[in-house]
Amino acid sequence: MSLDNDKVLWKKIVAQISAEWQDAPLSEKDWIEEHVQVIARLQQELHRLFLDVDGAAACHDCAERCCGHGRFHPGLANVLACVVAGVPLPLPDFGRDCPYSNDEGCLFAPAQRPYNCISFICDEVEPRLGPKSVQFYLLEKQIRAEYEQFAQRYVGGSMRGLILKGELPHYLTRK
Repeated sequence: MSLDNDKVLWKKIVAQISAEWQDAPLSEKDWIEEHVQVIARLQQELHRLFLDVDGAAACHDCAERCCGHGRFHPGLANVLACVVAGVPLPLPDFGRDCPYSNDEGCLFAPAQRPYNCISFICDEVEPRLGPKSVQFYLLEKQIRAEYEQFAQRYVGGSMRGLILKGELPHYLTRK
């Protein structure tokens, strides 16, 4: 798929999800808000652990090679997390290895970052966790469970990235 097609597809997907959010029943909005807030809290805790062991320096030193496939990671929960929080979605640059990053790092705040991006821990950072690795993997398991709830509830909620899935008729259609 060309970079222009990715850009057009991303804009369509985000516009469709935003419109579906506006039209969603209050009960669905409440469910979504509750779960994206849980994800946000857990992801912030996970990110704090990462920062506590100077994971950011390790990422900077390796030029963030792990982020090379980020175009495919944002999912329904990430778009909705930004919408619910009133945070603008990052403007992707599909000419980069990860369109959602720049020279300073990830454009998604840790609270809204895609699952793969927040939970991946490389061979350089993992040993730094030491005894904190137990807490890291417990948080990762809780985060995954929240994302899986989106996948079980909504047609467009898969943990596969939105661009990989392509356009769907209705992302927030209940299964």
